Amino acid sequence: MFCRSMIIRPTPSGFSLVELSIVLVILGLLTGGILGGQALVRAAELRSISSDLTSYQTAINTFRDKYFAMPGDMPNALLFWPADTASNCTHGTGTDQTPKLLTCNGNGDGRIVGTQYNESWRVWQHLANAGLISGQFSGHRNNLTDVNIFGGSTACGCFNAKAGVNVPLTKFSNVGPMMMYDDTTDGSEYSPFANNVIYYGRDSVDKNKGSFLRPEELYNIDMKMDDGLPARGLVRGRMWNCGSGNNAATATYLLNLNSVSCYLTYIVQ
Repeated sequence: MFCRSMIIRPTPSGFSLVELSIVLVILGLLTGGILGGQALVRAAELRSISSDLTSYQTAINTFRDKYFAMPGDMPNALLFWPADTASNCTHGTGTDQTPKLLTCNGNGDGRIVGTQYNESWRVWQHLANAGLISGQFSGHRNNLTDVNIFGGSTACGCFNAKAGVNVPLTKFSNVGPMMMYDDTTDGSEYSPFANNVIYYGRDSVDKNKGSFLRPEELYNIDMKMDDGLPARGLVRGRMWNCGSGNNAATATYLLNLNSVSCYLTYIVQ
């Protein structure tokens, strides 16, 4: 009997079109989920800004009602809390970065000034000591070896803040609030014109000091809390390429820009 040998053909080992389609669909879902998750996280971060500012304002108002003084500027703080060392009470000389209850008096003039008694940092310590905000704070400027929030001069350390050490933490990495009296009168960068102000911005040493928001993001925050104008009202846009010009009457947010070019100031009422 004549037998023909069988020819065994190799089985294809590649993916079928159906399998490839399934993989692409899964990848698309994963990518969409990641992007959607990032958008939700960012939205939560942005919502936290107005919540933070409202909480700070409420805490400051409650403090004033209870102690008849501004936190940080309070001239009789040592009647309520123990005293810090003399060097930590003098601007520019303290080196202890430990958050603590020990504090100092302010000068009672109603202006929060960093170069006098470290008042800009005592604000948060006084509020925490009074139980009006969470955490503890060092109560004086941060060591000059660390970066400065808003790129402040290392010669004076005027803006020498570090979130979680002498100012509160926020939901943003390396972003914190700093409070001081702004007496700028030239209209530059939408100045608040002689008010105690909370600066809410990022650690930075370059020219884009403090920027962590896109103009559209800050515009939305401003619209919800205030008037939507970068040079008027309680919420104001700061930094180059955030708003159009320095004219308070005509300035608007540069909504066509997608760059991170803004931080904000909030005028304390």
